[in-house]
Amino acid sequence: MIPLRWAPGAVADLARLRAFLGDKSTAAAARAAQRIREAAELLRAQPELGQAVEGEVFRDLLAPFGGGAFVLRYRIDEDAVFVVRVWHGREERR
Repeated sequence: MIPLRWAPGAVADLARLRAFLGDKSTAAAARAAQRIREAAELLRAQPELGQAVEGEVFRDLLAPFGGGAFVLRYRIDEDAVFVVRVWHGREERR
């Protein structure tokens, strides 16, 4: 299996999502974190599982959660899967 690495932006995204959900429900925040980890682990065995982002070197993997899904944006390097960002599909992105 290929190693999994997290970019600083993705780590910051995880902290932001956990804080946002944790304000509402610590149990929901824990479930969300677990769901994101499980999705990321799938990439170690199947790096091309996510959908290619048109015109980019990135891929997006959807991790269903509640009424939506988290999006893990990643790229496949020679020696690792590199998660660069994470967000919820209902978030307004700038």
